[in-house]
Amino acid sequence: MRLWSARPGEGLADVLIRMAAEMRRLVPAPPIADWLAEARDLHGSGRWPEAEKAYQRILDQGGEVPAALEGYGLLGHQAGRPDIAVTLLTRAIAAEPTAGRHKRRALAHQEMGAMAEAEADWQAAASLDPDDVEALGNLGALRLTRGAGGEAAEATDAALRLAPFHAGLWANAGLARQAMGGDGVPFFRRALALDPALAEAWTALSADALRDAARAVEAERAAKRALRLRPGDPSAVGNLGLAALALDRPAEAVAHLRLALQGRPGDLGTIGNLALALERAGDGTAAGLAWWRVILLAPGIGAGWAGLADLRQRQGRLDAALKGWGRALALEPRRAEWRYNLGNALHASGRPEEAEEAYRQAVEDDPSLTLAAFNRGYAALARGNSMPAGPGWRPALPPGKPCPTAGSAFPPGTAAIRQERPCWSGASRGWATS
Repeated sequence: MRLWSARPGEGLADVLIRMAAEMRRLVPAPPIADWLAEARDLHGSGRWPEAEKAYQRILDQGGEVPAALEGYGLLGHQAGRPDIAVTLLTRAIAAEPTAGRHKRRALAHQEMGAMAEAEADWQAAASLDPDDVEALGNLGALRLTRGAGGEAAEATDAALRLAPFHAGLWANAGLARQAMGGDGVPFFRRALALDPALAEAWTALSADALRDAARAVEAERAAKRALRLRPGDPSAVGNLGLAALALDRPAEAVAHLRLALQGRPGDLGTIGNLALALERAGDGTAAGLAWWRVILLAPGIGAGWAGLADLRQRQGRLDAALKGWGRALALEPRRAEWRYNLGNALHASGRPEEAEEAYRQAVEDDPSLTLAAFNRGYAALARGNSMPAGPGWRPALPPGKPCPTAGSAFPPGTAAIRQERPCWSGASRGWATS
């Protein structure tokens, strides 16, 4: 038996390091490469329990082998455990970061609903490999889902420079332009020129047409085209319902919007649009219940209360309307169009002084809101006061006109939640183009 002793100047740690080095020399290294090839073969052939044992043997005897951790993580994800995938891929990335491992972890994060973490992984993948079209495309799509149009356009445009003939990227570039307040239609048409069967592009065109009630027939035609390509798609069905509503077919709109809700039961926009369609169809009770559903699903935002208040105001239930506008503004006090509608309700309730103050605050919050300026003057005249003459100070517009705001969650009195979905959702390693 060999005895170890310290050499001059060595401490205990140094002796232990020498001992470990000698043991590694004497003991043959485990055949990690062969074991990894075996584990991958078992994994690829569907023999998952045996593959799991093979990956575990590598980790037990070889330590943190990045490729084994990655394969084991993929196996966990495929078995329905994205949480295990995240844990194993995090270890693999710590040992050896690659774009591919960040992409795999991004998909696992998305499946878990951890979108911020997923976006960070797509960003990391794109940083590690700036020519990775998949990473850039998914980064743009994920940014689009949180409404960051400028950032989405930046990533998507970078992907387009690498893959200029990818239809899905053109469609997402169009959605990014729309999110920035620009025109996405040329991008959608370019996408369809490349791939006429791209359902998302037809859905986006239907959404764009719904911006103008005069183009409702065009919106309906595009939504139907999308549904022929992807039957039952909730976005296209919802847009078909909005087109029917714009064409004064509220009962048909209700049917379409209920069908859209089956595909995504908790979607606030679809529920709000259903409430508006139900009201137009003459079922105010069901419309109120739909707005209550929005309130219960999203108690921290004011849109549900605003929709309910708007409904009650049109029903002549002014006390309920005032309470609803109050709750909505307590949650989102800077919504000038809601404060304007509060002023209308106050004026109709015979409280012109409070109405004038609401109109004044609405104009202060949003100087472009000329309707509030008009009605402030109207309320002042009703109280016997005068307002300065000039643009914006005339009683020509009576209080009570709803004040729609483009892009708001549920614009009072309008069905404006058009459904636009990124073509590239990140749900798979490829691009969802059909």
